[in-house]
Amino acid sequence: MQNPYITAHPARGDDFVGRVRLLNRIKKFIESNEQQNFLVLGKRRSGKTSLLKKIQDTHSSNKIIVCYVNLQKYLDAPLNKVLSEVKSQIIEHLVNQSIQTKKQDFEALIKKVSKRRQIIILFDEFDVMCGREEIDKQGMATVELARYWQELCEFAKAHKISIKTIFASSHYCLFEESPTCYKLFKSCKIAKLTALNKSAVYRILGMGDLQFQSDEVLDEFYKLTAGNPFFTQVLAHTLFEVKSVKAGTQIGLTQLWKSMHVALKRHGYGASVIWGELNPVEQKILLVISSMSRKNINPDFGQILNKLEEQKFSIEERELQKNINKLKADKFIKIDDDKKHSFASSFFQEWVIRFVRK
Repeated sequence: MQNPYITAHPARGDDFVGRVRLLNRIKKFIESNEQQNFLVLGKRRSGKTSLLKKIQDTHSSNKIIVCYVNLQKYLDAPLNKVLSEVKSQIIEHLVNQSIQTKKQDFEALIKKVSKRRQIIILFDEFDVMCGREEIDKQGMATVELARYWQELCEFAKAHKISIKTIFASSHYCLFEESPTCYKLFKSCKIAKLTALNKSAVYRILGMGDLQFQSDEVLDEFYKLTAGNPFFTQVLAHTLFEVKSVKAGTQIGLTQLWKSMHVALKRHGYGASVIWGELNPVEQKILLVISSMSRKNINPDFGQILNKLEEQKFSIEERELQKNINKLKADKFIKIDDDKKHSFASSFFQEWVIRFVRK
């Protein structure tokens, strides 16, 4: 049996697990008559691309054309080229041939195709565009794509064209910094990708027929990953390799922790991507918690604040609380009944201790 746990590519087909409520919500959005866009927010490695591919696979039919465009590859491209390439990609989906087109021709084609089929555009990594400097080396405004798409949405609405756009992004704050981007997204339906629940994680483990010695070990797996899609995949991927070498082996706590350390070495880059997306305050908070955890201390709010002050890191209490709440909402930390803070994922905590903390 081939290792079913994907660590470098989007999960497709039966490999996609979970997100049922969100998929149902998107299905209703697609089937509705609403002239709105949909924004999916999620951290890097949270499964945004897999979700968009699932939408593409599920809804593509003789009545619906689903066009997927990943903007990551245009990170350093001049905006005039981005606009041209994006339109060409969509046209290729619409007419199944690669051609160049002017804006007027593009709109005319959309109008023509929409008479027979609904059009859905999926934009992956859209914050790549809004996150760039306002003016790039070629002097083109990087918000031009958002401005153009806003005009296209207005064109579609005016002509009663059935076209819907689903954007996937790591950030929302970037859109607030740009009036053009904000105008495009302010009326969006918004959904946030959160950690996987236990049921989804256990279904993923069942894909590779991983056998655990007890429910305690199974629960420990969830504690290690906290339902983070990336941590779940890489740890399951490593455990499957152990199973392949030692057929019939049931996984115990010792093997689980050994596999976690192997996964940290092999897939540390993915954790570094997640770490790099956190803001400096969030990183500081996690460093404080990891440092104190090595002394078997789960700090409360006051202890975190005092530690930051000791490190000459100036921050107001309100700002600190705001970032702590964000880390909790994103399942990076948890807070117990005694208001003590700790990592939600032991996997991520161990990575911070080994590869970040000085």
